[in-house]
Amino acid sequence: MGCSSDPAREIRRANVFRLFIAGKSYREIAKELEIDKDTVTQDVKALTKRLDTWAEDQKKRARAAAIATYERIIEEAWQGYNDECDRERRWLEGDYDREHDAPDMDGGTHKEKKPPPFRVIKVSWMNTIRDTEATLTKLQGVDAPQKVALTDTDGKDAPIVFTIKIDSARPESAP
Repeated sequence: MGCSSDPAREIRRANVFRLFIAGKSYREIAKELEIDKDTVTQDVKALTKRLDTWAEDQKKRARAAAIATYERIIEEAWQGYNDECDRERRWLEGDYDREHDAPDMDGGTHKEKKPPPFRVIKVSWMNTIRDTEATLTKLQGVDAPQKVALTDTDGKDAPIVFTIKIDSARPESAP
């Protein structure tokens, strides 16, 4: 919080703030500090303005940190998705052993083809990206508008009109 260049005023304001936080009235603060009630009012206004500015700065910092976190999550999810696509491509090209030994019921083993595990993992990455993008757009305030109003050429609300054309010609009846 910014301070003025007058140290005596800052000490007085610190004392006003201490008493104000303690729940004292403006009149009680003025009496205890031996200052005018209008001075207490001005000091409280100045301190409130400083606190509002500080709180707004903190909100901006927290919002920026949240946006950076969401962007990092999205970036890492895309990287994970791309890694899974690359592994799937290599699996399809035969880079990985498609067969493995699976246990038999009689205690032996047999060869079994491995199913590609990539589809479920890729869907999971895409869900993460979609959900995080939705949260991020809301946080940034760029999500879809809540209300869309139809207007006419004058900018006034226009009624919604439906036209239904009914063909009066009857189909010929079959003989």
